[in-house]
Amino acid sequence: MNRRILMSVLVVTMTLALVGGATFAVFTDTATNPNNTFTAGTVIISLENDGTGLNIPLFNSSVDGEFYPGSPAVTKTLRVHNDGSLPIRLSGFSAVFSGDTTLADGLSIGIVEVDQANPTITYPLYQGAFSNLAGAGVSVAGVQTVSAWVGSVNVGITIWMPTAADDTYQGLNMTADISATAQQL
Repeated sequence: MNRRILMSVLVVTMTLALVGGATFAVFTDTATNPNNTFTAGTVIISLENDGTGLNIPLFNSSVDGEFYPGSPAVTKTLRVHNDGSLPIRLSGFSAVFSGDTTLADGLSIGIVEVDQANPTITYPLYQGAFSNLAGAGVSVAGVQTVSAWVGSVNVGITIWMPTAADDTYQGLNMTADISATAQQL
């Protein structure tokens, strides 16, 4: 008896599967949208010294004078050009020091972003020990959007030796390669 019930259930299940399979048959087709292209944008910046069109050193002790405690601050303008295809904003500054690198601990640096429309307005980005720019440098939050291909922004960089500096820095001489970093918006 159990065998008959089992056989009946099996026959009914097989019949439903065949009928169900036939009920769900559909026609299909595929269409293709050809020749799609994709391009990644670019973030490329270049630097220019004081509007000269050249990437030459901003600071030169034979022109700017030597630093001493309380000496006058020296301010220069660095223009950051956006040569890439995406709009950018300044995101960091770093420096590689060589020579008597202890001098970087004795110097202070201030970095401001100069308003593109009104150069008398500046936006502070960083102020502190010059040595903090070593390695990965400092992150900043640039204020202005620099448009793609033709945009640029001026950055004011001021270096000074605080009056609290002591004899540790006397007679030291170093060089610094200052770098700017930008990121896409």
